[in-house]
Amino acid sequence: MSFFSRKQKISLEDFCRDFYDNQLLNPIIKDVNFGTVLPDYVIDKIDPLFAHVDKQKLTEELMILRYELFALAWTHKFISGNVHWFLRCGTTILGQGKNCS
Repeated sequence: MSFFSRKQKISLEDFCRDFYDNQLLNPIIKDVNFGTVLPDYVIDKIDPLFAHVDKQKLTEELMILRYELFALAWTHKFISGNVHWFLRCGTTILGQGKNCS
């Protein structure tokens, strides 16, 4: 069996850290850090009024927006239609709810 023919084992913590580091915090697309060029793109191509906003603040807000979009997509994929389950188990995750097994 070749190296690429089976999935490699990885801990959930390592997977999540890698995902956040490489997809949300520092997304590299074709050798370009998307997170650093997005603010310039927004200013140049979407709305020049963003040039009046502090660039560091704009960068931070766009990163937060990426987090929110990821969470929204994840919610629609895995939670949509299971609102009652989420309300019961979501609080379990926070250590306040019932057992959701």
